Amino acid sequence: MTARWDPVAEMRSLRQAMNRLLDEPVMPTRPALPVAYELGESADEVRFSAAIPGIDPSTLELTVQRGVLSVHGQLSATMTPEERARYRWYHRGLPEGQFSFSVALPAEVDTGAAQASYENGILTVRLPKASAVKPTTIPVKAATAR
Repeated sequence: MTARWDPVAEMRSLRQAMNRLLDEPVMPTRPALPVAYELGESADEVRFSAAIPGIDPSTLELTVQRGVLSVHGQLSATMTPEERARYRWYHRGLPEGQFSFSVALPAEVDTGAAQASYENGILTVRLPKASAVKPTTIPVKAATAR
């Protein structure tokens, strides 16, 4: 039995594969979450602020361990997978899913007195410095004459 080779069918198959390839976005659809933040210290505390818009604050988990502040959270999707499948995407840049990042703190802090708040898309963490690192003033007394 001989099989016939159909070059047109081969070309049609190649064209279909190329069309499927070109329908896929060129850039990755899930970029890493770029977090803009500020970290500073005063004589009494370390202050950290990060822009994390669109997050439910109840999904945030903050931990401090060995001088490092870690932030973990969950960004909700803007559409369900079914809604998203209805569109052909040319660019997707809204982050979604779990994320985490860490920042080394510039001083030892008292984690028991730390406070965190979230307002208008900004997470702010205030960490009082540990008493061991707070500056202490030592008064100097004049010596009495002998």
